[in-house]
Amino acid sequence: MTKPTTLVAILAIGCAGKHGAHDQPDASSDASSDGSAAVGDGLSRCDTSTAPRALLVAISAVDTVQLFSLGAGMLTDTGVKITGIDKPAQIVMRDDGAEALVIYGGWGTPFGVAAIALALDGSSAQLEQTLLIGTDSTPISITYVDRDHAVIALTAANDEVVGITRGSSGWVAGPRVPAPAEYPLAVRARPGTSDVLFSRSEVGVDPTLDIYRLRETPSATWQSAGSHASVGPTPIAMALHASGRALYVPTSDPTNQPSPANLDAPGQLHAVQISDDGFALAGVVELPRIASLIAADPQGRFTVSEGNVYTLDDHGDPDVVAYTWQTVRTNADGSLGDAAPESQPAAGLLFDDLAIDATGHLVAAREMEEGTVPASQQYPLELWAQPVWGGWQLCATAYLAGGAHVAIAP
Repeated sequence: MTKPTTLVAILAIGCAGKHGAHDQPDASSDASSDGSAAVGDGLSRCDTSTAPRALLVAISAVDTVQLFSLGAGMLTDTGVKITGIDKPAQIVMRDDGAEALVIYGGWGTPFGVAAIALALDGSSAQLEQTLLIGTDSTPISITYVDRDHAVIALTAANDEVVGITRGSSGWVAGPRVPAPAEYPLAVRARPGTSDVLFSRSEVGVDPTLDIYRLRETPSATWQSAGSHASVGPTPIAMALHASGRALYVPTSDPTNQPSPANLDAPGQLHAVQISDDGFALAGVVELPRIASLIAADPQGRFTVSEGNVYTLDDHGDPDVVAYTWQTVRTNADGSLGDAAPESQPAAGLLFDDLAIDATGHLVAAREMEEGTVPASQQYPLELWAQPVWGGWQLCATAYLAGGAHVAIAP
């Protein structure tokens, strides 16, 4: 029996709210007065003049990958839509911005990966190859290992991992092998190495997120190597520091859980040190609120997670109706710095994806509660800037045709 996807799992643990929407925060509002770092040190502005970069958005509901140009505080719809990819899901960008890979299909339909060639500045994109891998599984996550190798996590009755390699005539799939554990959530390449980190958890059941190291074997399969790490309570996401020396996992606080009498329960951000042969817990920073998703700055300067804003539903139970942004600075070695004050709340049902670009701007694919906004505005794609630490400001919004995953050119 096929297991649920990450999005379904996120819904199951209550990232979605059930009530009406609130106004978006005013673009001039600041949540922090700490201006101790310059813009080049991780801060960003809506009016910064930056070269345009490609932003690809995979929208599963309409079988489309849409191309935007990102820059100068704007999201520009180029009008380019790549069709013919069935249920595109997670999408990842190659490190030179000239190609992206998107997993597709599953749930009883043929599945595989599509390669998209594009211009770094977002001026063009076209489907380069569609690689069919099988018909009996569902791809959950993909990561580039280098420009000619990628790894995909699959879920079905038997969870698996498969590597793909670029040959003379395009991408080809290697042998499928059992995953190191059931219920995969993500694969992420470890920067500066050929390792891939594999996370798993049966969401809503398991108390921890478990992270394994995968390495390629001489038989071109990706197998677990060494010990694994476990972080709790009940997280679902991880992000890697640019150095490859640490990963980060947001959780609730096990000693201070949300309840009808404790709607402002705090969260935690855990750091896990990564060495060439093991993992070690490396500190915790208290967050103002509980988070589920996390994005790490590709320059290694900070992380961002959403913060759940709870209210009581019609049955008197805590329910999420809005989110703040929670920012934690990180050091060059991957260790945790301080947490900035949270931003002002903005309404939302859930987030499908978060990504930070090289200039320090945040891109968020948000979903709104049905009926609280016009149908054409139910799936906003947002661009945010951080002119002071934690003081995120909304620069631009575009509206999509469904929930989305995003990939940004460097």
